Amino acid sequence: MFIGQYAGRSNTEGNSNVFVGQNTGYNNISGLANVFIGQSAGEGNQNGSQNVFLGYQTGYTNNAGNHNLFLGNQAGYYETLSNKLYIENSDKNYQNALIYGDFNEDILRLNANVGIGAPVVDTFQLNVGEI
Repeated sequence: MFIGQYAGRSNTEGNSNVFVGQNTGYNNISGLANVFIGQSAGEGNQNGSQNVFLGYQTGYTNNAGNHNLFLGNQAGYYETLSNKLYIENSDKNYQNALIYGDFNEDILRLNANVGIGAPVVDTFQLNVGEI
């Protein structure tokens, strides 16, 4: 399903994709089972499959990655690999995105102040209170 000007424009072999927004999935040729929602989300994807990109220009340069989850405007903008998680509202890389994950390595990186059952404290600290 393609909704939006030039959504899925290059698609020739791909199927089971959902592209919603102008230029979304524009270069997809053979990628399968992707969900791209937001203007230019997944625009560079050519043959990556089973990705979920939600937000303006999410996964913009990812042309062959698989099994990625990018949430937020420009999240994962420069990421080209597979099995990654980005939650961010800018094009920041894994070292600076609010939340970054690697599903292959079971890595979760929080670039934020975090409070669990307690107030958030100083820069890049984890404050855990009694629950």
